Amino acid sequence: GTWAPAKEVESHKPAGSGSWGVYERPADISKAYGGGRRIGVDGYQPSEEEKDLQRRKTMEKLNAYRRSVGVDRVLEGEHQQDIEDAVAQHDVLMSKVRTQQAIEVLEAVTQWTSFRSVLGGQVYLKLALAYEQTGDRGKA
Repeated sequence: GTWAPAKEVESHKPAGSGSWGVYERPADISKAYGGGRRIGVDGYQPSEEEKDLQRRKTMEKLNAYRRSVGVDRVLEGEHQQDIEDAVAQHDVLMSKVRTQQAIEVLEAVTQWTSFRSVLGGQVYLKLALAYEQTGDRGKA
């Protein structure tokens, strides 16, 4: 951790009861507790640099998590149009009861998808339903 013992600060013990009561406290609370920011009526407003830094940190953590669970959004993003076209073609084929052809269309794009993404989940769900319709429960 980064904990360090508190620095010795000049303390103040009020005589009467105020907002902090009669307990001993630092003489300059802002300095002792890291104050110094002026917060207006609208509350604390981070600067654009702070917002950008926080966004970058969040995206780095999110991408690291996605990689750790097997979601390759880059590969899926590169082939997104192909995947969406395959899903649309699958829907047309299923409406015409050409289940085997619909399965082949979706199987062709599973190499670019992950069942843990929204689009990939849609592909695998439709594929499982098509397998179920053909009676191949093992693959479903």
